Amino acid sequence: MLRNLFHFKKYISDIYQLEYPDNKDDNNGLSKKEVIKLLSSALKKRNDVLKNAKIHFPDFSGKFILSNTELVKNIAEQALQIQLTERHLEELINLLIFEVKTRIDGIVNHSGVVFVGYGDEEIFPSVCSVEIFGKLGADFLYKLNETAHIVSDGQSMVYPFAQADVINTFIRGIDPDLQFNILPKLLAEFLEKTGLVNEEKTRYELANHFSDILKEKVIDEKYRDPILEIVASLPTINLAEMAEALINITSLRRHHSKDQDTVGGHTDVAIISKVDGFVWVKRKNNLA
Repeated sequence: MLRNLFHFKKYISDIYQLEYPDNKDDNNGLSKKEVIKLLSSALKKRNDVLKNAKIHFPDFSGKFILSNTELVKNIAEQALQIQLTERHLEELINLLIFEVKTRIDGIVNHSGVVFVGYGDEEIFPSVCSVEIFGKLGADFLYKLNETAHIVSDGQSMVYPFAQADVINTFIRGIDPDLQFNILPKLLAEFLEKTGLVNEEKTRYELANHFSDILKEKVIDEKYRDPILEIVASLPTINLAEMAEALINITSLRRHHSKDQDTVGGHTDVAIISKVDGFVWVKRKNNLA
């Protein structure tokens, strides 16, 4: 919240420099009318910026900010060096609430949680991943990343989480960074150097189109789909063995590369089924 207030202060300073370019000391020497105009302009500008911003925390109620209105007022007046009117305070409170809903870039630390299994009325399993960024008052700041459902017998999925690059390379036959970043860039450079396509926008459109064709005609047909067909027919114990092997491949890659060695040690493996529920297949002894 404090970070958002001082971020807003920068908007006021920027607008001040535009409207009063000959003055260097922020709002010093301005009349009350000019100060009010400056604050109104800053609030409007920031609201306009946030209109098209993506909302990351739609369930944030704002009760924590509303319950600390007086604190916000005192901090804002001290930080902005502006006397807030009731209308401006209300607008600032609403702006702060919307800032929390839309700003995710300033939150460095967060945790990922994956829910997987069967609902009471589900025949096939589902998976849901959530990123939790913390708690503000009574509100959890979380982001629902993705959900997936098995909807028919014979369907299968392999869903890696966190450090997913190595497993995705194994399943899809190509490193995601190579497919989506390196190859399109190289193709665009080739089209430019050979003079086949002169317009930059067209070159990158063709490069991205190539990446889409690569996925549909090569990755899915030759690599991903055959593996998923095998996964669909494997007994549950073999699925557990495959899951452990994929983790071990990631650990091996991290251990023998310049990347941080962040995957390793014993791997816990479990099976969740509709009949037996949660069953450990392999679990390290924490007391050992």
